[in-house]
Amino acid sequence: MTLLKISDLRISYGTTEAVRGIGLEVAAGEVVALVGESGSGKSTTAHAVTGLLPSAARVTGGTIEFAGQDVTHWPERAWRHLRGADLGFVPQDPAVALNPVRRVGAQVADVLLLHRRATRRTVKERVAAILEQAGLPGQAGRYPHELSGGMRQRVLIGIALACAPKLVVADEPTSALDVTVQRRILDHLATLTAAEGTAVLLITHDLGVAADRADRIVVMRDGEIVETGPSRDVLARPAQPYTVRLLEAVPSLSAPARTAAPGAPPLLELRGVRKEFRHPGGTTVAVRDVDLVVPKGRTVGLVGESGSGKSTTARIALRLAAPTSGRVVFDGTDVTESSRRALRPLRRRFQPVYQNPFSSLDPRLTIGAIIDEPLQAFREGDRAARRRRAAELLDKVALPAATIDRRATELSGGQRQRVAIARALALHPDLIVLDEPVSALDVSVQDQILRLLVRLQDELGLSYLFISHDLAVVRQISHEVTILREGAVVEAGPVADVFDSPQHPYTKELLMAVPGQTVRSGTDR
Repeated sequence: MTLLKISDLRISYGTTEAVRGIGLEVAAGEVVALVGESGSGKSTTAHAVTGLLPSAARVTGGTIEFAGQDVTHWPERAWRHLRGADLGFVPQDPAVALNPVRRVGAQVADVLLLHRRATRRTVKERVAAILEQAGLPGQAGRYPHELSGGMRQRVLIGIALACAPKLVVADEPTSALDVTVQRRILDHLATLTAAEGTAVLLITHDLGVAADRADRIVVMRDGEIVETGPSRDVLARPAQPYTVRLLEAVPSLSAPARTAAPGAPPLLELRGVRKEFRHPGGTTVAVRDVDLVVPKGRTVGLVGESGSGKSTTARIALRLAAPTSGRVVFDGTDVTESSRRALRPLRRRFQPVYQNPFSSLDPRLTIGAIIDEPLQAFREGDRAARRRRAAELLDKVALPAATIDRRATELSGGQRQRVAIARALALHPDLIVLDEPVSALDVSVQDQILRLLVRLQDELGLSYLFISHDLAVVRQISHEVTILREGAVVEAGPVADVFDSPQHPYTKELLMAVPGQTVRSGTDR
């Protein structure tokens, strides 16, 4: 039985046609993956299917049928009865999709009460069960800001699945999740599909996930469908050059690891670093006696599950947080207890690049002004000199010169992340701390950014602390890797040694959980 049927669908933003006459079907109990680069029309299609198109968009042709009903031009009142009940939706960005001033349990309860799937008497128990299924036992009373990005994404998935819908539209549902949690969530989706006949339209840039989880793959490019078929056929024998290019961009765990001559002096050292957070319920230890060294001109990958302490370690490395105990040494200087005034001249030497290119740039400013911010803060040159420096940096990260007068809202995710890298380079730093810098990007753009980082490192002698949950990405860019679990280092060493001959059971578990190994290794191409 066909549950979702899209026929000759066309969607425009003003004079720009974003979706150009596409057609696809999803049967009950089927998982269909919609893949393609940023700007291909994947998310616009997902928003049309769920009645969540922005006001600037309009359907100019074609139809969307759900369970035999034409829902193309339904009013919002009708969508409210369908969405959340028979139609679940997992949005892409957990940072903006949850209400920051309400506990997450209350937000799960909303959908149950709205669609009468629980009563005031039973809702607490149902919420607890839903969050436990999503891997968040006992978290109902917490606020979104108290959870990691991956944990917030699990809350959204719990909300989408709360009413056991007939169809779940999942827009990049696991891009913020580490591999073990990703596997748990996707296993949960698969169990629901098998038990309830739930269908899934999976919007993803991760071809490994598509390979492992989808019955069929639909490939989009520039608003059109260029290839579709059973997953095995599309991935093993792609018919279109565009699909071939996407597959070639997928990082592989079997790719040669980067090697480096030994003996490079340390630039950053964390020695026995520990971080405790005290709260009314007691003390939480986020980082436990971590030792970490980033040599000059090298990349060290930092890997671990959501909540393992990766981001806290990064904040301590940048001296944005003070360790409870242990030492932070930068280029031979102990900066553990340095005052803000003493740290200021050092701040120009280490810079961050954050995970989400859509929220890390001020939408009110031009790109030139965004890059100019650190230059102004350190009183570097006059306005003309700073603009020349911004133009030089845009060229270095391979963005057109005209980008300098555009705003972040006019750029794609990959372009925004290039701007973030340009801003980080403005003060000629020695160390860049990159916190999940490519997790929100599709595979081809991700590949471009990783190659850019390698080139910049070779040209400028940069050191990177590279935080990621994608082990194949870490293998591609890092010389050495440190594995964190529950705030403690469980394994560390050269990438080839750790990945090819893992010693700790946790490292082995992470490697086994990486999806789509045949796709990533290229053995089926």
